[in-house]
Amino acid sequence: MEIIKTLNQQVEILGLLFVTTAKMDHKSKVIADLEKFGLNGEYFYQQHYAEIEKYIETFREQKAMSEAFTLGELNDFSFFLMISMILLENPELFQNIDCFSTNEYRAKILATYVAMYEQQDKTFCAVTDIDSIISFVDQTKLNEELKWHLMKVLKEPKPYYQKLIQQVIENQSAYEKALKKVKSLKKYLERYEVAVKEEKLLKTRFFSQFNIQKIYPSIIFSGSFLVMEEVGFLGILLDQIVRGEIDRNSEKETLLLKLKALSDSSKFDVLLSIKDAPKYNLELAEEMHLNPSTMSHHMNILLVADLVKISKENGKVYYVIHQQGIEALKKSLDNFLLE
Repeated sequence: MEIIKTLNQQVEILGLLFVTTAKMDHKSKVIADLEKFGLNGEYFYQQHYAEIEKYIETFREQKAMSEAFTLGELNDFSFFLMISMILLENPELFQNIDCFSTNEYRAKILATYVAMYEQQDKTFCAVTDIDSIISFVDQTKLNEELKWHLMKVLKEPKPYYQKLIQQVIENQSAYEKALKKVKSLKKYLERYEVAVKEEKLLKTRFFSQFNIQKIYPSIIFSGSFLVMEEVGFLGILLDQIVRGEIDRNSEKETLLLKLKALSDSSKFDVLLSIKDAPKYNLELAEEMHLNPSTMSHHMNILLVADLVKISKENGKVYYVIHQQGIEALKKSLDNFLLE
């Protein structure tokens, strides 16, 4: 795996555009996500997010916006990724928008939708004209607002992506000014490189699930791990989030982490679902009536808590009960409450 030691400017700008136009309180969302990992979200945010906050706010103040970028206003991160994926997986489009024909753009968007929202063996007819576009969009699991936006993209994908690319280009200066606010960038990048090479938790719970050939650091997705084909983007704080600023390696903290995961109804239902047979992410998402990104988040929490583990079969990543993790939970309860 090739470790890239510089930020991917296009990914950062697209992410910044989304975060600074989304109708959500970014800080509150980050804290809520941190607490789902068993951390004291407010404390962790205060300790680690000051420079990232300046990075986002400086970009917000400096950005050049037009009506071309409305993805953030839709307030749906999964949809944002689906639409942006074609640019992130094909950076040559920033130099030549005509790399693909109109129908090739449509085919790529359809394939990305299926990968993110549907069962892996789900098939749709080719999207080549207005009737097939309407038929496809009508069959999607998206809400009406997202369906309307997807329809707009599929009708004229080249003009849409041309405007999106122009928005990225116009905000290069805002990005550069924002990046100067990250005074600890060198330290972050050095720690990122060490984490990729040495952090076993990252390797077993994230990297091993995908055939990653190249990996980049990311500030804007600081607590996430994104995968696009064979390229990964590792948030600069994910290693600390996974390990925890508090001492989660102690038996007590590990026990509390597992109990917190079990106290969530959706996560407990997942464990009941995979008790008898392994299942993959989209299969679980459909069964639980959750979107794939939410399901991935639940599974990451259960992986970190050692309540599930992964198994690969026929090119798919399945989740199975981690029997040793369950046994360790039972033993810890005995140690603390019965002995």
